[in-house]
Amino acid sequence: MDKKKLIINIIANFVSFAVNFAVSFFLTPYIIENIGKEAYGFFTLGNNFTTYATLATTALNSMASRFIAINIHKGDNENANKYFTSVFYSNIIISLILAIPLTLCIVFITRLTNISSSIIFDVQLLWGFVFLSFLLGICFNIFSTVFFIKNSLYLSSLRSVEAQLIKCGFLFGAYYFLAPNIWYLGFSACITAVYALIYNIRYTNKMIPELKVNRKYFDIKKVIELISTGMWNTFNQLSEILLAGMDVYICNIWLGESMMGILAITKVVPSYLGTIIGMISTAFEPQLMKTYSTDNTDSLVKQIKFCNKTVMIISCIPIAGFVILGDVFFKLWLPNEDAMLLQLLSITAIVSMFFSSSIKILYYIPVLVNKLKGTTFFLFITGVVNVAGVIILLKFSNLGVYAIALVSCVVTSIRHVTFTPLYISHCLKIKWTAFYPDIFRGLFCSAVVLTIGYLLRRVYTVDSWITLIIAATVTAILSFTVNAFIILTKQERQSLAVMVKQRFIKSV
Repeated sequence: MDKKKLIINIIANFVSFAVNFAVSFFLTPYIIENIGKEAYGFFTLGNNFTTYATLATTALNSMASRFIAINIHKGDNENANKYFTSVFYSNIIISLILAIPLTLCIVFITRLTNISSSIIFDVQLLWGFVFLSFLLGICFNIFSTVFFIKNSLYLSSLRSVEAQLIKCGFLFGAYYFLAPNIWYLGFSACITAVYALIYNIRYTNKMIPELKVNRKYFDIKKVIELISTGMWNTFNQLSEILLAGMDVYICNIWLGESMMGILAITKVVPSYLGTIIGMISTAFEPQLMKTYSTDNTDSLVKQIKFCNKTVMIISCIPIAGFVILGDVFFKLWLPNEDAMLLQLLSITAIVSMFFSSSIKILYYIPVLVNKLKGTTFFLFITGVVNVAGVIILLKFSNLGVYAIALVSCVVTSIRHVTFTPLYISHCLKIKWTAFYPDIFRGLFCSAVVLTIGYLLRRVYTVDSWITLIIAATVTAILSFTVNAFIILTKQERQSLAVMVKQRFIKSV
């Protein structure tokens, strides 16, 4: 494994995450205070609608990078260009078709949602920009595969950092000099989309000049092949929507726009925590692809295990740390909102992460080995159960918004600890218990963080941003140290120390 690139990828991802989080951290309270949580909820809902629309593109795009990468690594540039060109032109056609229903959503927004008349036009404008940025992303999505193919995901993260800084500058300028309005968020999304596509095209031409969009390479057979192979990913996407993408819309229809706004706020922190887990595990994917191409299962499993250890040691800190300190965070971040309600809903949303953080990379394996049917079928069932369970509880109980969070928490946690480790073991033809030790290690790591954080709060008062930062930092350092010595072997610790030392010396 190229450890140098791996470290660079992870660091770059964290920088990108930090910038994005900073923008959200400072702007969200301002938007909620000056525009209202209802309008903020419609920003989340608009993004959810684009997620629904991706169902039309998932089958084609989900497997494109895999096929292009394999052909590039094999030196078959002609086949790589056929996949590349075929996907590009197909995406253009799909985006033109999707523009029709998305436009209708904007026009008939009052029929689709519960919305106050005072914010209709602003939300329509917001959705217009959000949908436009989404369509631009579809059109030029294929150019982003260059970073995966060349195992240079850090360049994509750097692009994201630059785009977020541009977005940050625009938003703070707009909200400072102009009257507060929710549609600024949508317009900033368009700016970042345009920047991203320019960046991706430039680096594709620079890093893989042999990849070209040329009409002579368009091959409908390649399109059909990608769609047939990636069709199961479409069902995966649908299942994810049923599991986590329908909650805000159901809340709007069932409980109203105000409660939808609260639910949207509680999804902010879990979303960023999920991003932390995802961006760490994603850094391993290019190397796993190369190892899989060598048909060395033992080496592949070893790398998966190393990824699981790395992810669990790092990600358990913010997940468990938020459970301990989240109430203080919400009191300080949104002083005019019900901090306890926000904390309870957020905790319910992240409970399943205690199980998933230690096996996150396993969700990439079905794509890697092209065995998607089993995981897709089970995921769809859990999605249907989730939506049905939410509707039943909303109708026959007084749980209200808690019903939405609770059902998803239970269903998702069950999937993480039962089907996923068993199915991946089956796909790799290894012992069925192979990945359960990783889950238990992850729970242990989280227990360490919870214990340290709890004991610290018993002896240290946390009631300001300064004391919160100090408490979080102390908890993180102690937790990482303890878990690293318990989870990592001596050789792994030495290897980690050498890598960190080398990076430090080079940076001086």
